[in-house]
Amino acid sequence: MRHSIPRFEAVEPRLLLSAYQLLADNCLDIGNTWQYDGTLTKSNFVAVNIPFVATRTITGTQIVGGQQTYLRQTHMQAGADHVYEDENLVLTQDAVLLYKYVRTSDFGTETQTVRDDDPLEVLPRMMNPGASIPAFGHGLFDGSDNSGAWQETDTSAVTFLGVENVKLTLGATTLTVAAMKVKMRITDVYSDGGSGYNEEVYWLNPDYGIIKGTYVSAEDGKVDTAYSYILHSYSLASPLPPRTVSIDDVQVAEPARGTSKAVFTVTLSDAVMVPVTVSYCTAGGSATAGADFTATSGKLTIPPGQTGGTISVAIRADSLVEGAETFSVNLTAATGADIADGVGDGTILDPPLVSISSLPDPQAAETAPGDPADTGIFRISRSVTVGNLRVSFTRSGKATFGPKGDYTLSVDGTNLTGTSVVIPDGQASVDIIVTPVDSALAEPAETVILKLSSSAAYALDADLAKRTATVDILDNEPILTISSGADNQAGETVLGQAADTGVITISRNTTRGTLLVSFTRSGTATFGKDYTLIASGLSAAGTSVTIAEGQDHVDIIVTPIDDLVVEKAETVILALATKTTYTLPLLAAERKATVTILDNDTTSLFALACDAFDSNQPIPYEYTFAGGNAIPPLNWSNAPGTTKQFALIVDDSNAGGFVHWLLYNIPAATTSLVGGIPAGSAEGVNSTLGLGYFGPDPPPGKVHHYRFRLYALNAELNLAAGLTKAQLVSKMTGHILGMRELVGTYLAPG
Repeated sequence: MRHSIPRFEAVEPRLLLSAYQLLADNCLDIGNTWQYDGTLTKSNFVAVNIPFVATRTITGTQIVGGQQTYLRQTHMQAGADHVYEDENLVLTQDAVLLYKYVRTSDFGTETQTVRDDDPLEVLPRMMNPGASIPAFGHGLFDGSDNSGAWQETDTSAVTFLGVENVKLTLGATTLTVAAMKVKMRITDVYSDGGSGYNEEVYWLNPDYGIIKGTYVSAEDGKVDTAYSYILHSYSLASPLPPRTVSIDDVQVAEPARGTSKAVFTVTLSDAVMVPVTVSYCTAGGSATAGADFTATSGKLTIPPGQTGGTISVAIRADSLVEGAETFSVNLTAATGADIADGVGDGTILDPPLVSISSLPDPQAAETAPGDPADTGIFRISRSVTVGNLRVSFTRSGKATFGPKGDYTLSVDGTNLTGTSVVIPDGQASVDIIVTPVDSALAEPAETVILKLSSSAAYALDADLAKRTATVDILDNEPILTISSGADNQAGETVLGQAADTGVITISRNTTRGTLLVSFTRSGTATFGKDYTLIASGLSAAGTSVTIAEGQDHVDIIVTPIDDLVVEKAETVILALATKTTYTLPLLAAERKATVTILDNDTTSLFALACDAFDSNQPIPYEYTFAGGNAIPPLNWSNAPGTTKQFALIVDDSNAGGFVHWLLYNIPAATTSLVGGIPAGSAEGVNSTLGLGYFGPDPPPGKVHHYRFRLYALNAELNLAAGLTKAQLVSKMTGHILGMRELVGTYLAPG
């Protein structure tokens, strides 16, 4: 056999797995006398256990706490052959970090080292017969002996065979102890193609380690070693502590109605392989059996491998406010352990009063994706902090619950989808977080209402206001306002004068995103006739404008149109229209704005007329191009007192402003053209590229409208003849005191 590794013959389980370790200078002689069948006749087994707490680095792995164990077995075989087996293990509670095995005999030396970390869970699992026992000890081993270097791969299987009673001699005393019977079979595959196995059966007791065992090893199908052993003598460097049992103290709240339970925990100092039984009974203190609790007695059995159990006592509701009351559960006898603390004090507190409030944060708000949540809080409180308390409630309000609704609820970061919440033991309250869901719709504020439900486990606060709480959810869609501010007045101006405009401003409470805002137009002024609108430099002919990304407002410019009519001041009213992408303000005054348009005409009316036709009436044939091209007999009156010159422009509004006549430098004293063109006047170029008057000459079939516009100027411009319409208008700009228009019509025969 290339190697033989007795796995844990020197490990005393309670010593290895508890705090009662041997000091580094103590030696433990576990196997002074062994009995074997087979060729072995005597074996001496010595172990040194060194516990440590400080961090160590072992085979490249850093560990904190554990035990380092050194083992030496000395065997004397028939024929006076000697075998020395040395093992060095570094152990934690759940891992073998290093295993080194050296076997020295008269035939040479064999060395093996574990190259990986192997789970060491067998001993703790062996103490719990109800648990499965995993395979262990598998890994790669390097070895060398007289035949040269080699490598093997191990696999293992562990089988729990049950519990048996085994005799153990301690000095002059013989004991019968319960031991777990465990079989371990290790199968080896060698790098040169050979194979073998080791099969050991242990009778293991958690107090005394391995009581007896059998060992068989085989190589390539042939058994080469077989023996069994029984531990006849056992000694410890220090005594093991006694196994004890204790019961804890309990506080419990009295139920509001019916009964609840006070649960006492009985604890065993360490697990055993046989059942431990504990007798118990209740005793009254200031609490009365039958009224405050139900008298209880019996036996508690702690199964093998476990370290405790519980005793339940029924607590009764009595509808009295009486303060804390006491009783006890007494451990009267125990088998398999000593009673360390045999009195469990029970305290009954009055039923908890439960209330709810949203005062920590009664308001929440929707937030855009990526922004921090603006949450609200419901706080459910209780008067008694003992034990876990489940509190039930109902949901209501205008807001809809759920991730596809208006809000969700959570406690300590965990979604709360039901209608109850637990206040943990020791806590006086629990907070329920209200997180709004961004609906991307404009809507009014909504409410979340939680109302406490009654339960046998608690009483509701007598104050009805403390049984219901409300959290308001505010909308996050932008809130708009509209105003005309300081520039709420505009005025008509004549051609050439600077426009006197008004401004209506639409504002929002954010600069995020592009927002299309709709509005309605009203007022005494008529859109397109009395005024135009411009927003962001563009004509706002429709009923919506855009607030650009990064901007919190848009200005709408109100530009009056001079209608040449004496009239009262007129109003332009813009009102915000409802949309789902924004919210209108609560105040009605912030939903509409007004600009007033002042008239530029006076009662002393600058008037223009014609002796041949009235305004908007047909022009007689003789004043047309075909009828003789006579100059119409225009006359005017009431010109502004500061007039220095007049200018006349005649064009066809149905022919794209076709120019029929330009006459300027008309002296201020002139009041008509009845006698012909006034002296000193000059004529410009008409659309036929000629100078002078060109009478109406439209194509047949459609009425054309001819505008005769007379301008009163505040300066003697004395312009040269031959100007175009555009040149004349440019020269008049800034000098126009007033303008009057006369429209004549003409339908060419056809």
